[in-house]
Amino acid sequence: MARNVLESSLLGAGFSIIFQILCRILTFGINAYIVRNVGREVLGIMNVRLLLLESTLLFLSREAINRAALSANSQQRDRCSWAQLINQMWLTVPICVVLCGPCLYIWLNWLSTVDAVYSSQYEFACYAVALSCVLELFAESTVFVAQVFCFVKLKILLKHFSTSSCAQPFFCGS
Repeated sequence: MARNVLESSLLGAGFSIIFQILCRILTFGINAYIVRNVGREVLGIMNVRLLLLESTLLFLSREAINRAALSANSQQRDRCSWAQLINQMWLTVPICVVLCGPCLYIWLNWLSTVDAVYSSQYEFACYAVALSCVLELFAESTVFVAQVFCFVKLKILLKHFSTSSCAQPFFCGS
């Protein structure tokens, strides 16, 4: 029996919309709690410094590899195999591990210092963000395969866990 592409696409879009709405509601609830119970200094540290560390590590680790893999997939299908592309995607993990060292050194030593009250929590949060980036890149090859083969349900599930805000607050300050 042939697969109904339209029905499958509509089902995938429906799941995506539902997951996005649930994620937004969860994020709104957590953000409301944080804004009400956490000070401005901690919010600034979380939203500026830690998110900048995360986006820097992820961008430098995976962007070039993703573009190279996607262009190799579309332009050179006869010269590269899927095993080569998947192995190439796994390069993002060691690249991120190598980049964590200099980035953590910069974030912990070169940037302006945080208040003494938050310094130990900020140091822990920097290490936690670096570890979460490495763990996120372990799923990168699966995300790549889901993107290329249009596995909508798998991609939605991975996006849901990737954007889930359950681990958003690393520290709450005292």
